[in-house]
Amino acid sequence: MIAKLIKDLRAKYGFTLAMFAQRTGLSVGYIHDIESGRANGSLEALQKIANRLGLKLVIRIEDENGADVIKDEKVKAYDEVMNVLRQLVKNVEEQQ
Repeated sequence: MIAKLIKDLRAKYGFTLAMFAQRTGLSVGYIHDIESGRANGSLEALQKIANRLGLKLVIRIEDENGADVIKDEKVKAYDEVMNVLRQLVKNVEEQQ
C-alpha cells in the first residue's frame, strides 16, 4: 500500500528514480526496493520520502486491542495535570 503510494506520487511529481534519490539522499536501489515492496524502509527513509512528496508521516502505535497507546498516554498525562491543577485551586480557595 505505501509502496504504491510512494511510486504513484513520485511519478505524479515527475521525479525519476535518480532525481528522487538525489533529492531524498537515498539510493536509487533502496527507493526501488521500497516502491516494489522488497524493502520496508526505515522510519528515517520514509520521513525523507514523505517530506519530499509534501506528506506528513504519522506513526500510530496500538496495543493488542487496537487502542492508540500514545493517545492513551497523552490522556493519562492530561488527567494527571488536571488533577494537580484542581488540587492547587482547592488549596488556594481553602486559604482564602
